[in-house]
Amino acid sequence: MWISQIRLDSIRGFASQYFLGLSQKINLFVGQNNAGKSTILNTILLLQKQNSLTFEDITLGKQQGRIEIWLNDIANYAKKYKLLTHSITR
Repeated sequence: MWISQIRLDSIRGFASQYFLGLSQKINLFVGQNNAGKSTILNTILLLQKQNSLTFEDITLGKQQGRIEIWLNDIANYAKKYKLLTHSITR
C-alpha cells in the first residue's frame, strides 16, 4: 500500500479543502516558508495517533478541521482505500 492522496480541510494554513495527490515512487515538498510543507508531513503523523488533532490545528476563524489519508493497493492501482480520517470541532 502507498499513500495516494491527502485531504486537508481547515487545518492550520489550509483554510479550505486542499487535495494533494502523491506519486507511488518519490514525492518532494518544496516551497516558501509558511507554505504548508510541514503541515502535510505532520498530517501523516497525526493520523497515526488517534485523537491527536487539537483545537490549535484548526485554521483560525474555523469551527471544524478534518484530515484524511487515502491509500492505494500496489498490486491493483485502481483499488483505492480511505484508511484514516480524523476531524475535530471547537
